[in-house]
Amino acid sequence: MVRYYLKIFLITLWFIIASTIALPFALIFWRSLHVNPIFLRTFACVGAWLAGFDLEFQYPERLRHASPCLIIMNHQSALDFMTFPRQSPVGTAVIGKKSMGWIPIFGWYFAAAGNVLIDRQNRDRAVGTLEKVRDAIKGRGMKIGIFPEGTRNPHPKKLLDFKKGAFHIAVMGGLPILPMVSSSLKTAFDPERKKFPGGKIRVRVLPMIPAVTDVSDPAAAIEKLRTEVQTLMQRTADELNHV
Repeated sequence: MVRYYLKIFLITLWFIIASTIALPFALIFWRSLHVNPIFLRTFACVGAWLAGFDLEFQYPERLRHASPCLIIMNHQSALDFMTFPRQSPVGTAVIGKKSMGWIPIFGWYFAAAGNVLIDRQNRDRAVGTLEKVRDAIKGRGMKIGIFPEGTRNPHPKKLLDFKKGAFHIAVMGGLPILPMVSSSLKTAFDPERKKFPGGKIRVRVLPMIPAVTDVSDPAAAIEKLRTEVQTLMQRTADELNHV
């Protein structure tokens, strides 16, 4: 248990230090395509070392060479920010809950660096924000990550049902999707049992899913894409967790 709390303390301390260092750069280079990826990669690299994660990043070239797209990821814990961002290319940003903007220093950095805050409690505002995401991807050539499960999954071997928001953006905005899947963190980080031994974590970047071209029935197209991506990512999670 001592090891668990020590690692939590060190990671939190690194989080504060990294955010404090990054904030002035984000304010000076407001919404630059370059600041956020540098912060994400640096935070993930040092954070994973403190956590004791042995990260195996599979097919990183699919991410590095990806065209502007929506990146879909499974969500387990705040420690996801030490796995997925490890190979963040230029122009990478993420979508987070509006409440993240209230976190001192980090929240200010998050907004200034071009990441997106979404108010899930207000549907009209959420839809408007998602339209801004579409415009950022198509207009600025960005790659924006989102967790379609909508919340942390306490049983990561079985993905939660994906919400439709991300797929609405993809279908109506004519955007491709790049799925990324992480293996379960449970053996390396178990907050329920206060265990934090570290260990092997696998992240796989899947092939790009092209933009949907037939939107004659938008609702059906959105549901079809949601089901297709969820099935693909669940199958990948099963493979990663049984290696």
